[in-house]
Amino acid sequence: MNLDLVKMLASSARGMLDSSVLGPLEGYQAASAGAFGMALMILGDQFDGAVEKLTEENAAIRVIAAQASSRVDGELGERLSTAATEQDASLRVSVLQASNDALRSLLIELHAWVEDAGDSAADLDEVIWSELLRSTQRRHVALGPF
Repeated sequence: MNLDLVKMLASSARGMLDSSVLGPLEGYQAASAGAFGMALMILGDQFDGAVEKLTEENAAIRVIAAQASSRVDGELGERLSTAATEQDASLRVSVLQASNDALRSLLIELHAWVEDAGDSAADLDEVIWSELLRSTQRRHVALGPF
């Protein structure tokens, strides 16, 4: 049996949004069914792109870690160097998300170091902000017009 979760969520969402499936709904019930249907659509979309988004972001943060590791001394520099050479252990979303959480935490520490370093690390500051913008764009939830 092959379960296509994205199709199942989309079908369930259409069912919630199509009043003929649930019968006549009014007021709160209709609004609740519509909100649940929209939530299912968003969930399906987010699930469909989760692996791509997380692998892209993890790779991008590792590139930044590689760029910064030779410039940062001490324990932070060592952790950046280690992170730069690591690879995701699995394509399971839970594993990718755990790696992403650790990498984003490291990126925050690096960004604090960059801000303390001032002008000498302005190039890294620009690279970090650029990735944060791309990260936000990856997480964008597109909703149709209402």
